[in-house]
Amino acid sequence: MNAESSQDLFSMWRPSSLPVLEQVYSNRIPLTLILSHGFSGKSLAVQLKGYVCKIAGNVVRFGIESQKTIPTTGPAKLAQGLVVADVFFNMSLQKPGGIIEPMGYNGEASILNTTTDADGKPTELLLRFGHAFNTRRMRRDERYDWKEDIPATLGLDMLNGIPQTRLELKAILGNCVANNKLFQFTILNISAGGVCIKIPPHATKSASSAIFFFLLSIKSGGQKDVPFFLLGKKLGLHYTQKDKEADGFRMQFTHELDWVNSQAKLQWRDIEKTGSANLRTTLACMMSADKSKGQPPTNV
Repeated sequence: MNAESSQDLFSMWRPSSLPVLEQVYSNRIPLTLILSHGFSGKSLAVQLKGYVCKIAGNVVRFGIESQKTIPTTGPAKLAQGLVVADVFFNMSLQKPGGIIEPMGYNGEASILNTTTDADGKPTELLLRFGHAFNTRRMRRDERYDWKEDIPATLGLDMLNGIPQTRLELKAILGNCVANNKLFQFTILNISAGGVCIKIPPHATKSASSAIFFFLLSIKSGGQKDVPFFLLGKKLGLHYTQKDKEADGFRMQFTHELDWVNSQAKLQWRDIEKTGSANLRTTLACMMSADKSKGQPPTNV
């Protein structure tokens, strides 16, 4: 699942399984099942992918389209003598205001019956789903690896509050220039919803509740620079290698400066749930140009 790491999980909620399963069936949403079992002293699991063919309450018929064996550290799951599979799928939810929010679901299902072909290969499973799923908000936007040769001006500052005037903004921009010279931070990857910044270890120990100001001004050939003034919050630390000292942190954007409506008083758009539409378009165009040169964007 293309989800944020555990530090990036949003609030968990447990909806009734029946409406969820009905949407999975009617929208033909692909499911992944994982069955852990012991085999020849090794910990292995079978990963099955397919679709719901029929539904009756929380009992569904699952059509298998592909299967493979994968390593696992989890023991086999049994409930009332039945084998239990872990179930995963993704589904977008319509939120108020026209916001589409991608969600990841995981739960359990007991295997009631197995249908096989002439060679004994499983083709369908009859499953009874549990009454609830755990859900988490998925990554909304594609995250791009940042390339050092991208012509851009960067800035970073830690604030006590949201700046309200142009005078405050001017002082912050001055701090950004000084901080960049002092810390020499760089971008590791970026999306319309956030950024991962590499910064010296001693500079990562900032308060998690602080407001961060992030400046990004991308220089495009023959055109004016495209500036983005964004506010964000730290979600977690970044580690280049496991068990090593943190060398950066991940930030989620929460506000974007609205240049058009900002006069004496600054106007900030709340983008925490939507990401920056302007940055999304700029990144897509910029990375599309790289892709045409044989440098495709990558997911992180």
